[in-house]
Amino acid sequence: MAHQAAVRSILATVCVLVGLFQACGGPPAGEAGLIRGKLCYPSEYIPAMTVYARDVDTGDTVTLEVPENTPEYELEVPGEATYQVFAWTVDGLGGSYSRFVTCGLSVECTDHGLIPVSVGAGQEVSGIDVCDFYGGPVPQP
Repeated sequence: MAHQAAVRSILATVCVLVGLFQACGGPPAGEAGLIRGKLCYPSEYIPAMTVYARDVDTGDTVTLEVPENTPEYELEVPGEATYQVFAWTVDGLGGSYSRFVTCGLSVECTDHGLIPVSVGAGQEVSGIDVCDFYGGPVPQP
């Protein structure tokens, strides 16, 4: 009989925990990830700009204001997601991390499609260079 009471107590505790888990929306959000890379611009200087990482599934966007002549960026994002990374200058010119960048920024490269960037929980992804200010389309902020 004591054994049955102990089992019932454990089951009740499990039910309460499951209920709380569901009421709170599931597991806690994953550990943040980090996207980093270079900033380029077709000029002698790099203008002030905003860098964006947009979740391709939800549309949620993380932004980073970058001052003039900043050659690199580091953007903390929620982990376990895939992002499009792009930027807009204060003058309204858009650039992105695209196939043009990974092709070498050469005139022979004609594909300006954005490259999805997958970031795991706690993962740092580097080499995401926002350097394609030559083609489009660049997502709107």
